[in-house]
Amino acid sequence: MLKISRDKQASPKIPRLPPAETLFVTKQIATYAPNTQPATQAFVPQPDQVPKKHFPSVPKSHLEVRDCAAALSGEQLQKIQAGPVTIKFGQIFIKSTIQQTFWVRNDLDRCIAVQLDAGAVRQLEKSYLQTQVVPAGGLAGFEVVFQSSEIETFKGFLKYKVLLTSADQREARLLHPGGGASGARAAELQQDGDKVQLHGGQRTVFTQIEMETTETLKVQNTGNAKAFYRWVKGPESQNLFRIQPENGSIEPNSAFDFSIIYSPNAQSAGKLDDDRMIMKVSDASR
Repeated sequence: MLKISRDKQASPKIPRLPPAETLFVTKQIATYAPNTQPATQAFVPQPDQVPKKHFPSVPKSHLEVRDCAAALSGEQLQKIQAGPVTIKFGQIFIKSTIQQTFWVRNDLDRCIAVQLDAGAVRQLEKSYLQTQVVPAGGLAGFEVVFQSSEIETFKGFLKYKVLLTSADQREARLLHPGGGASGARAAELQQDGDKVQLHGGQRTVFTQIEMETTETLKVQNTGNAKAFYRWVKGPESQNLFRIQPENGSIEPNSAFDFSIIYSPNAQSAGKLDDDRMIMKVSDASR
């Protein structure tokens, strides 16, 4: 009989590892909320806001000079936000100014040089047309100032440029109400009515010279600038009426109450008197 047995060999010794160090966790990972914020905030330009400051007009460091001189790809241009595309000035007085702000936000990781170009549009020549070196993530504001010295309907265009590379140029369009137009008009005030009736009661007959009666006239300034006024008597005036105050100014988008005073004389007894008062209005260039 043949017997086969397993040769018993000495098993190798396994070295013992040193005891592991304890791992301490000071904060629970599960308590961290995921980051749900967008990478960049939505660009919502506010034309009524005034920029607190302007960025320098020229690059100062070597890095800024290099960044401003480098060409921009189409993908990089998409990261430059500008607006609003349309600016509405509305109705304004001639020789007065109205201001809105055009904003440019740089979402690149490098600075850019930006400038507004009004071209030959004289109505926009008082706008902020200097270059601004906008840093990465910076928001630059350019004041767009409209002024006209004559009565007209205006529609114009304004360009903004990313400088030092002629191909990097974009255009912003300025439109205005009334079919894409802005109106410049002479200073004018609106009153409640063309005629004001003054009375001291039903069928009152004035028999004394010192008697007076007063009526109020409301006048509104619907323009964008202060309007200066002066009351004058009409031709062949009988000097029976006077208006207080006789001269002054009314702030834009506000109203003012005038006192019309009727002072009859002896010849006015028992009859109806009428007269004409003329308000002369001048604009802000007074």
